Amino acid sequence: MGLLLFFIIIICLNIYDWWKLRNGLLLQKPGAALPLLLVMLFLTLLPVIMRLAVRGHGNGPRALELIAWLWLAWSFWLAAAFLFTDLWDFALLTWRLWLHPGAGDTNTHNIMRYCFSPRSAACFALGFVAFASIWGSIEARLIRIKEINIVSAKVPPTADGFKLLQLSDVHIGPSLDNYMLKRIIRLAREAQPDLLVSTGDLIDGCGVREHRLAVALAAAEAAKGSYAVLGNHEAYNGLEESIRLHREANMTLLRQQGVSIDGWLWLYGVDDPAVYRRNGLQSSDLYAGLSEAPTQPEPFKILLKHQPQPDKQALPFFDLQLSGHSHGGQIVPFNFVVNLAHRWRPGRLHQFAEGMKFYVSRGTGVWGPPLRFLAPPELTLFVFQRPETNTDTGADLSGQKSTNDSKQAGEGI
Repeated sequence: MGLLLFFIIIICLNIYDWWKLRNGLLLQKPGAALPLLLVMLFLTLLPVIMRLAVRGHGNGPRALELIAWLWLAWSFWLAAAFLFTDLWDFALLTWRLWLHPGAGDTNTHNIMRYCFSPRSAACFALGFVAFASIWGSIEARLIRIKEINIVSAKVPPTADGFKLLQLSDVHIGPSLDNYMLKRIIRLAREAQPDLLVSTGDLIDGCGVREHRLAVALAAAEAAKGSYAVLGNHEAYNGLEESIRLHREANMTLLRQQGVSIDGWLWLYGVDDPAVYRRNGLQSSDLYAGLSEAPTQPEPFKILLKHQPQPDKQALPFFDLQLSGHSHGGQIVPFNFVVNLAHRWRPGRLHQFAEGMKFYVSRGTGVWGPPLRFLAPPELTLFVFQRPETNTDTGADLSGQKSTNDSKQAGEGI
């Protein structure tokens, strides 16, 4: 139902885009208006058509998939730009009527000079799409490491400086190009993490190319191993194939189960709802394995969960939850819609009264259009440290920092 509603909205946006383009550029060419509408609607439905055509037989032609997903971004940006021009014109006319309610044609003409004509609105929208596409293509490839310090008394002296690297939403599929994957691998190897984790949506395709990319990702190694959880796209892609590709990427899946790392850290992972509901599980079943957690000494407990939503069962039990899924919106202004759907803002370390910290990654790769616009991708490096004792207050200090491109941030809840 959610996917159907999504495409209904996109179709409506395309009709709106077509109407504005027609009025701005095609009034002198009426014969071109209907073909343009048909092409726009075809591109809108192309992802669905391709998925139905190749279901169970790998992926469709990569070039067609990229065109389809690029059009999704372009149609959204066109609608946003046209909406801006309409709101601008409405604001100017409202201002004119409020200041000069009985004014004559001269004042009206002066105000109208600053309104968008149908042609200038179309040119503005197309120019914005071109600019956002160039910017978005560059930004999607500027994957960088964001560093966050986690301070806890549960970190033993021998583990002070332990490094955990989080990948999220890599989406090995048509939209991930070779350059992006090579950059992910290079950054992961340069970080030299002790532990590597993926918080879902690692896999988003099942063809020969996806197999090759998954095998290549295995080069991003960590001393204590690599672990992952399943996201919603692993379910859409085909569960068995996704599990196989995780193995080829040298990722051990945690499915309602935990693993002890060096005796002081316990890592627990749960399936995405799109996965566990297909297996007849309830949300309460996800935490059945918590009883297996060591108690003496009490370890630092980390939950890997794709959806950026803390569960009541998790809050008093875990010290840290790592999630992804939202991509930080991926392209502005779509991030405003994402923020309405997901309360917890990405890129911030949230703190709950129960003691659990919670981090939502902005994502490492891209879904759909191979673009990011004002939503930078990241690899997140968590550095675990023992408390630094303040001699005046006796307080433990903790904080968050980032590499050159990211500002220091934190949020208390």
